Amino acid sequence: MNLVNKFIPDTETSQIQEKDDLPDIILLGKSYKGKVSSLEDDTEIVAAQRFFSSLFIRPSQENITFLNDLSYKLHFTYRTRFPPIQRADNGPSPLNFQRFLRDNPLNSIENVVSNPDCFTTDIGWGCMIRTGQSLVGNALQDANLGRNYNHGKDTISDRQSKIRNKIIGWFEDKTEAPFSLHKFVQKGVAYSNMKPGEWFGPAATSTSIKNLIEEFPECGIDGCVISVSSGDIFDDELYTIFEHKENSKILLLLGVKLGINNINMGYTDDIFKLLNSKYSVGIAGGRPSSSLYFFGYQGNELLYFDPHYPQPCLEESVYSTCNSTNYGRLNITDIDPSMLIGIFLNGKQDWEDFRLQCDKLQIINVQQNHYSDIEGKFDEFDISSMESHESNKANDSHNISRNDYVVIEPLVDEHNCSTVQRDEPFEKLNYKTQNIMVLPNKYSSKDTSDIPYDIEPVLVENKPTNIPNN
Repeated sequence: MNLVNKFIPDTETSQIQEKDDLPDIILLGKSYKGKVSSLEDDTEIVAAQRFFSSLFIRPSQENITFLNDLSYKLHFTYRTRFPPIQRADNGPSPLNFQRFLRDNPLNSIENVVSNPDCFTTDIGWGCMIRTGQSLVGNALQDANLGRNYNHGKDTISDRQSKIRNKIIGWFEDKTEAPFSLHKFVQKGVAYSNMKPGEWFGPAATSTSIKNLIEEFPECGIDGCVISVSSGDIFDDELYTIFEHKENSKILLLLGVKLGINNINMGYTDDIFKLLNSKYSVGIAGGRPSSSLYFFGYQGNELLYFDPHYPQPCLEESVYSTCNSTNYGRLNITDIDPSMLIGIFLNGKQDWEDFRLQCDKLQIINVQQNHYSDIEGKFDEFDISSMESHESNKANDSHNISRNDYVVIEPLVDEHNCSTVQRDEPFEKLNYKTQNIMVLPNKYSSKDTSDIPYDIEPVLVENKPTNIPNN
C-alpha cells in the first residue's frame, strides 16, 4: 500500500473533486490541480485556515496524484543514536541542552555515559546536511530511474523499488555509506574547515556533495559543478565534461544570496520558474539557522520538507521513514536570502535547453569562460547568512575580501557618490564579515583598467553594481 492510500480512506478519496478554484501545485517541474476549496469568502476564516494548514497539512484535502508523486520524493531528517562521530578538540561539545530537550532523555543520558565526547545525533546542527541529502537524493533518483518514473502512478515496479532502496541505502547513518551524515562531516572537515557539530552553510554542503559524488562514480551522476559565490555557470566547464561523454549526467549546485536580511522581491519570479523547471531537483534554504528543502510551490507559498524532527538512526529496517506526504508551506517573502539551488542535467541536450531558460532568469548568469581563465584563481566562500555561528564576527575595515557578495541596491545613492580614495573607510553593514564600498558612476563602465582594485559585479535586481576586491 502506498503512502497516499495509507493516509486517505477510500470513502474520502471518492468524495474528492478536482476543481480549478485554487492555483496549481508545482512539484519539481510538474503541475497538479489545486485542492478543493470548501470555504466561503470570509477572509478571517481563510487566513486562519492558511495559518493552520502550514502547520498541519491534511492530505485528504490535497490532490491525490500530487500526494502520490510526493510520496516517492526522498526526505531526510534529524536522526538519533547513530554510530558515534568524534568531536574535535576545539569544536562544539555534544553536551547540549537543546539536544537534551528535543531528543529522548534516555538517549541523551545514554550518550553522556557511553560517548561523552561523541555526537550520536545531529539535532541542532545537521539540518542543512539533511536538506542537502534530500536534494542530492532526488537527483540520484532522476539519474538512476528517470524523471518520470513515478509520475501519475500508484505503484512502481519491483525493479524500480529495488533501485530506490539501493539509493536510500547510500544515505544510511554509518561511516561506510557514501552519502551518510558521517561522510558529509568528513568532507566538511577536509574541504571547508568545518568541525563535527558545526552548522553547515550552502558552500560547505555543496563542496561536500561534489567530493562525495566524485568519490563514488557508481552513483550514476558523472559530474557535479558548483558555484558557491553566485549563480554563475560557465559554458567551458560544462562542455569539457560533455566532450568526454555527451550524455553525461551532471548536478549543478548554485549557492546564491538574494538579499541582505530578506529576499529581494525582484527574484521571486525566478525562484518559481526554477522550481517549475523539469531540471530542478529542489532548493535547500529556509530561515536563518534553519534549513528546509523546497520542492515546489502553490501561489506565493513555497512547499517544503522539514528536516527538524528526530527519527531513529537510518538503517535498512526503516527506509520507509525517508518517504512522506507531510509538508509545510512558507510564503516566499519569509525565506532567508541564502539558498542552494539544485539542477540535474541528463546529457548535453538538457544543458542546451536549460541554457535557453537561463536567458530569462536574473539569478543565473551563463558565461563562456570561467573566471579562473580570465582573472586568475580566487578563493570560494560561503555566502550563507543562515550560519548563525559566524554572525558575531567583527568586520575588518582594512581588508577587502571576496566575501563581499550582497545585494546593495538599497544602499546606493548615486547623488552622494563622489570620488573614492584607496584609504577611505568602507560602508559597514554589521552583517557577517562583509565590507562594501560603493563606487561612483564613472567606475561603472566596462573599462576599469585605471582602478586600483579588481572589480566584481554584485547581484542586484536589475543591473550589476561594482565593488572592489583585493
